[in-house]
Amino acid sequence: MPKPTNADEPIPDSMTPGKVCRGRVHSVTDFGAFVDLDGVTGFVTVPNLTWDRIDHPSQAVQTGEEIMVVVLGVDPARHQPYLSIKDLQPDPFIAFARSNFDAILTGTITKIAPVGIFVRLERSQSTMK
Repeated sequence: MPKPTNADEPIPDSMTPGKVCRGRVHSVTDFGAFVDLDGVTGFVTVPNLTWDRIDHPSQAVQTGEEIMVVVLGVDPARHQPYLSIKDLQPDPFIAFARSNFDAILTGTITKIAPVGIFVRLERSQSTMK
């Protein structure tokens, strides 16, 4: 179990943005997951867990699971690394755009928002028109 990050203890120099680390999920909350990185507790917010749409972080990671993360930075107020799992995965929208350029697709409208219309397509891809 990782100890809480103490503001008096320096974050290791190895926790630089872009560094890929192996860690173990310490706990999953409604707003993300705490990850033990060899005694340093980092945090992955919900948007940085997965490219998929999820209703709760436990749909992406489980307590005790070993995962790979990339360090995005260190939160100076919390003295804690903030991390991403998603950034280590290929962006599915790039492949989707390449394979469907100029295609006419059909789908189900899932949300109408001020920024556009969200459509659920085959292979559970959502895009904005």
